[in-house]
Formats: sequence, C-alpha cells, structure tokens
Amino acid sequence: MKLFLTGSTGLLGSNLVPLLASRGHEVTIMVRTPDQAAAAFADVPGLTIVPGDLDTVEKVRPHLAGMDAVIHAAALFTEYYQKPVPWERFEKLNIEATVSLLKMAKEAGARKAVFISSVGALADPFDKLMDPLSTSDFYRRSKIVGEQRIAAEPGLKDFPIVILRPSYIFGPNDPAPTSAGKFAQEIVKTGKLMLFPGEAIPMVDVRDVAMAVALSVESETARGPYNISGTEIPVLEAVKMIAANVPGAKISSVPAALGIFMGSLIDVKVRLFGGINPMPPEGIRFLSTRLHIDATRSISELGVQYRPFEETARDVANYWIARVKRESGAAS
Repeated sequence: MKLFLTGSTGLLGSNLVPLLASRGHEVTIMVRTPDQAAAAFADVPGLTIVPGDLDTVEKVRPHLAGMDAVIHAAALFTEYYQKPVPWERFEKLNIEATVSLLKMAKEAGARKAVFISSVGALADPFDKLMDPLSTSDFYRRSKIVGEQRIAAEPGLKDFPIVILRPSYIFGPNDPAPTSAGKFAQEIVKTGKLMLFPGEAIPMVDVRDVAMAVALSVESETARGPYNISGTEIPVLEAVKMIAANVPGAKISSVPAALGIFMGSLIDVKVRLFGGINPMPPEGIRFLSTRLHIDATRSISELGVQYRPFEETARDVANYWIARVKRESGAAS
C-alpha cells in the first residue's frame, strides 16, 4: 500500500516508519526538516520525504494523490506541558489541521485514514469522551474536540477513519526524548531519579502502538475508535522496573502534592522569564490520577498483542544505556 504519514520523527513515528516499510508498504512522510529525517531513516528503503508542517498542511495536497491511506500522528504536545502555549495554537494545529488533512485525503481518493488520538480524551470509568471544558489540559482538550469534529464534519461522511487512542507510551528509539524517555535518560546518566507515587494508569510499548497502526491500515474492516493499552501500573513502579535494569540505579519518591506545588512555582518563573518547566503541574496531575482503559477491541478486532512491561522496561534501559554511552563518546 502507498501510505502518507505525519509525525514521523517522534517516538511513535521513529518506530512506525521502519515497521511499515518492513511490511512492504511504500511510505511518504511529511517533516519540517527533510535533511534530519533523511539521516534518521537512512536505512529505510523506498522512503519518500516531503517538507511540511501542521501550520501549512494544505501544501501537502499534491502529495496525497495516489495514496491508499493517510496516517496522522503529528500534534502539538510537549510544548504545552513545558511552556505556556495558548489554546488557539492547539485549535489550529491539533484540530483544524487534522480535519483539513483528512478531508484532503478523502478528496485525493485515499481508501481510509488513521488518526492518533489519546486515552487522555476519555473519562474514567465510562470509556467515553470527556467534556472538553472539564479539563484545563489543552492537549487533552484538543484530542477530545478533534474526535468530535471528525465525527461531525460533513466532508468526512462515509470516509473510513480509524481512531487509535494510545495510553502513556514507553519504548526504545526515542529521539526527542519524550517525558518517559527523559525518566530513563536521567536514570542512566545519574543513577537516580526522584518521582511521585500515584494511581495505576494505562501504559503501552511504542512498538505495540506501531503495530496497531499497521494492523489498522491493513484491515479491511477496522473503523472507529480503538483504545491501545497494555499495562496498568503507577508511573513510579514503571520507572523502578526500568531502573532495575541499570546497575546501581536508585529511585526515590516525593508526594505528588509537593511535586505539583514545586512545578507551579517553576511555571510562574517560566511565564515571567521564559524557559522550560521540567516539572509541569498538568503532567504530574495526569500521571498521578487513576485511569482505567478497556483495550479489548484492539485485541479482538485488530489482533494487537501487548508485550509485558518487563520487556519494555528492559529494552528502554538498554536503549538508553547504549545511547548515553554513544553520546558521551562523541562528546569526548
């Protein structure tokens, strides 16, 4: 199949692009920095790279001709948790650009689309979309409204769209890195990490999310939303499992309330003087609040097989041990 993918250079995309190519698909990716993407995917055969971003998504319209499916994984995400970003930016990039891209895909003759949402859009324990105004987390709100807009958009009527809602993603090959990757990076670099205890939340290996995307594209019947989640454990326990694979690493805990307070103080500093908040209060609240997700449809209908988190923890630790060693050697 000929596939068009956005969000290819993040954690999911970095694992998804090689997987799709290995399954015989012809992959075209939209990226902001083509040269960097070409270097990152130098070993992926037959990859086509086109410049583009969510601010100017209309420019990729010519590249959608002849595509069998469009996979939309790009989104404004990390910036919200680390520095102030107004709702209007989320509205433009995560909602308006999403609807525009999916409409262009349909108009170009694509047979289907896959949209990457988030379990953060769901209310627990009802497995339904939250009221968007019930959360001050603009990323989560944008995913809620994005799903609502897709369902209500007349221009997308009768266009098969699969919505995948991954839970908190861990995994190797994390270029940025993500918040989960930063936990592992810190453990490997310093041998220690202080984190807050919390309730069990859903987690998933990025490789299982990538496989869910591939199976969704290849399925003739998949349509609608699927929750993508493999394990439910507290973040503190997940981090301890990663640390168990790093010789000498020690994990300590701090009350979530204290973390939120400290993060709020840093937020004030960031708003006044700029910079990045390493302890975003909204991120702490989300990761310390119970959330139960039912992922049985992804197993029964898509055929996703979720690996145990012990395997994920081991592979994440080994990835970061190798990467930190490599980067340290390059810097010396």
